[in-house]
Amino acid sequence: MKAFRIAVFALAILYAIGALWGLLIGSFADGGTWWQYITFIVVQPLAAAALVALAAASPGALSALAQRLIKTALVAAVALNGFGAVMIAQGIVRGDWWIPFAFALIPAIGLAYTATLGRGNRSAAIA
Repeated sequence: MKAFRIAVFALAILYAIGALWGLLIGSFADGGTWWQYITFIVVQPLAAAALVALAAASPGALSALAQRLIKTALVAAVALNGFGAVMIAQGIVRGDWWIPFAFALIPAIGLAYTATLGRGNRSAAIA
C-alpha cells in the first residue's frame, strides 16, 4: 500500500506539472470550445491539487467533506478528458485524441487509489 501511495504521489506531481502547463497554454489557445477551456483552466488544476493533497495526506487525515471534494474533482477530470478524447477521435473537434486520454489516466489511477483506501481501513474510507 505504501508503494502505491508513493507511486500515486509521483504521478500526482507529474499531473500537476501538466495541469499547470495546460493552464498556461489553455488561456492563450485559439479555437476550441468552452468545455475544453473549462477542462484545461479549471478542472485540471483543481484535480491536480486534489490528487496531490490525497497522496500527501495520511489515509485518515482528511475530513469526509475533503474526501468527497477530492473524489468529485477526480471524477470530473476523468469524465471531461474522456469526453474530449472521444470528441476528437470522432472528428467533431480537431486535435490529438491521445492528449486528453493521457490526462484522464492519472486521475483514474487516483480514483483507484481512493478505492484501495476504502478497503484497507474503514475509518479512512473515501466516501
